[in-house]
Amino acid sequence: MEAAMLAARALQYETYVREAEALIGRRAEVNRFYVSLNTALIGGFGYLIVSNSSFLHEQESGEAARLFEHIFATAPVFGLVICYLWYAILQSQRGIIRSKFDVVHDLEGRLPERPYAAEAEGWRSNTAPRSNAMTPGRFELLLPFVYAIGYISIATAAFEIPNSVMQAIEKGREAASQPSRTGTTPE
Repeated sequence: MEAAMLAARALQYETYVREAEALIGRRAEVNRFYVSLNTALIGGFGYLIVSNSSFLHEQESGEAARLFEHIFATAPVFGLVICYLWYAILQSQRGIIRSKFDVVHDLEGRLPERPYAAEAEGWRSNTAPRSNAMTPGRFELLLPFVYAIGYISIATAAFEIPNSVMQAIEKGREAASQPSRTGTTPE
């Protein structure tokens, strides 16, 4: 009876470890997806800002600049929402994985060997002097904030470029309305 109970616990343990590792793999896939998506969006916004700033300087009216400002001031909000969703998914997955490993540690307590508990203890003893060490879990939770800063920078640039374009347009109008003084003699 004891051997059958131990075999059943070992099977449960193996199943839970496999499920926890699968969740970690899915979390890595989620991170790859969101890093790729955010990199493409920020790169695309950056390209459009740079390519459209020269276009806006050539426009006669400020309508194009105002349209540009509205689009690029609101588009980063979409990116910020993506960052929030990414962070929420990471937090959720982190909680689920932590719960799975709590069960794994509990099952290990009923088995002759405890490899995950030993690994966790070894890691804690190696990082104890550096309690604020940047773990992969902490690092991945910072990534959405890093991209959010990028989106905020894009929104800021979206306001700055049209303002400089509007100033250039106004200076051009003022220069055009001023009479030319070259070749005139004082009376």
